[in-house]
Amino acid sequence: MVAGKRQAIDSAFVKANAAMSSLVEREIMNDAATYGKQLDDHNDEAPAGDIPDENTKPKPRKNAKVDKKANSKRYSPSDPDARLSVKPGKTTRLNYSAHVSVDTQNHVITHIQAFHADKGDAPCLPEILTHVAGNLKDNGMEIEDVLADTGYSGEAALLFLAGNHIKGFIPNRPGCQSRESRQGFSYDGEQDRYVCPEGKYLTFHNFKSRER
Repeated sequence: MVAGKRQAIDSAFVKANAAMSSLVEREIMNDAATYGKQLDDHNDEAPAGDIPDENTKPKPRKNAKVDKKANSKRYSPSDPDARLSVKPGKTTRLNYSAHVSVDTQNHVITHIQAFHADKGDAPCLPEILTHVAGNLKDNGMEIEDVLADTGYSGEAALLFLAGNHIKGFIPNRPGCQSRESRQGFSYDGEQDRYVCPEGKYLTFHNFKSRER
């Protein structure tokens, strides 16, 4: 039923068993008693003024985003591992991010794993594939191809694929497409350089990275 050769991977938010009204400001806990008391106090706590009641259904915003610092400022004592996250057209919730790997031959799940919801898909891919490869290796199979969406296009993911000789069919993020040619420029393969319309050589110096 499982070929092992080609795996399709995708992710989805899974709602945490924690209410938005349980969110509190992060602070250093003095001892377990204080932590336990906060759990009890927030069980019956009314919704905070600036936190939407999850029983109401606010109109979703098309480009809804979560403040990058939101998860570092607030958390839910009833589920400290849950993270604030949102998808376009949806309301902000406390979620987990579930990643599923499926063998494409007969759509058999080969691995499923949960991560913090504020962690991007691309950084998760190496760990996911490590587990998948282990599961398949135990049965004499090896991954050759990986199919995933644009969310998995990132440095960590692509370097892992290249380092493990796995072919990735993953669309580049907008603005990240490579250019093999540009009008008026020619490429000198022997010297690994481009020649501009004026006959000048464009020599490689170094890479510059931004946001990893």
